[in-house]
Amino acid sequence: MKYLTHFFVITVMFTLSVSSVNASFPPKSMVLIQSAVKKAASNRQVPSSLYCPTYCYHPTNDYARLSSWCKSQYWCKQYSNSYSGYNNYYRSSYSSCPYYCWDTRRDFQRMKQWCYSQSLCASSNTMSPQTLLNRNYSIRNYTWAKVGAEIRFSIQTHGTDYTWKVSGLPRGATFDEDSLTFIWKPKSWDVGRHYMTFTVSDGKTKASKSIMLKIREEWETFFLPGISYTALFPKKQSELGILHGISLKYVFLSWIHRNEKRGPSHGRLYFKLDIMDSTEKDQEGLLYWAFGVDLSFERNPKRPFLVPFFGLEIGGSYSNRLVPSETAEDGYEEIGGIFHMTPTFGVHLWTDRNIFVTLTGGYTFAVGDYERLSGWKVDLGINFTMW
Repeated sequence: MKYLTHFFVITVMFTLSVSSVNASFPPKSMVLIQSAVKKAASNRQVPSSLYCPTYCYHPTNDYARLSSWCKSQYWCKQYSNSYSGYNNYYRSSYSSCPYYCWDTRRDFQRMKQWCYSQSLCASSNTMSPQTLLNRNYSIRNYTWAKVGAEIRFSIQTHGTDYTWKVSGLPRGATFDEDSLTFIWKPKSWDVGRHYMTFTVSDGKTKASKSIMLKIREEWETFFLPGISYTALFPKKQSELGILHGISLKYVFLSWIHRNEKRGPSHGRLYFKLDIMDSTEKDQEGLLYWAFGVDLSFERNPKRPFLVPFFGLEIGGSYSNRLVPSETAEDGYEEIGGIFHMTPTFGVHLWTDRNIFVTLTGGYTFAVGDYERLSGWKVDLGINFTMW
């Protein structure tokens, strides 16, 4: 019994001693491990020139490069087990590459924020203005911009709070200094080249970049009906009076090519029908029809109004007006149909894709009744699209 008593006392004391050691060891060991990890991390600070690489969060990133980059960093290590079907999952003892680091479905913005919050990348504020400017790929030349098409882009701050300024804004363009968004919808009179300069400053240094916006206007429109008022002043005005009335004009094709190429900037192909009455009560009216073309040879006009053009109409007229005839029994015959050719000139008072307002003049040569019916013609009309 004596030995049993001693053995029991010794066993109890040993058990209490071991329990005491085990109770105190984990906290101390964890503190030591955490301290060692923190010390190692502080000794391996990320160089100030290192940023979260673009392929970390940029939509056009390279997943293979991103995976390799994550694996090469001291704060990640390869984890042998797969995760959600992906074999390359990296984890360190104190931080993990989140799934949106390398998962194709990751959230780019969250990735960028995580990079900064973990101090795994240099602070974005260490980015120079020139580097920040270079990373804004939307600040570039726009050489294929067209009239009516909106130009819109936003500047990416990449976490900085630098000041942005823009000079040389085109007429009608806006730049929101809060959202750093540029918006412009060019008009017809904006055709040509425009230059802007973007400047970013961190308060100490600044960087600038100039870009060009080249606005063009090229389009074709089909089937523009129209109506106009027309008048003919014939040679024998004392006998025939002034012929005037409503004209129906149907434009088959119209185009505007306002660029630096040579050639007609404006053009139209059309058919017209003039229904005219005479100011002389005893005289019959006249029907005039023609196919026509008009072209503007002013190179790249920078306005939608007062655009001059030249043209030609070929057609004919019909009238049951009686004229003297040596072969007729009663000495008169109906004039009937006569071939006409009319060189024209005029001006587009207003012209765009949807509407033409035009003033036209010309001298019509009436081949069958030249001495009486030939004369000056004027026409003021409008053509417009129906859809």
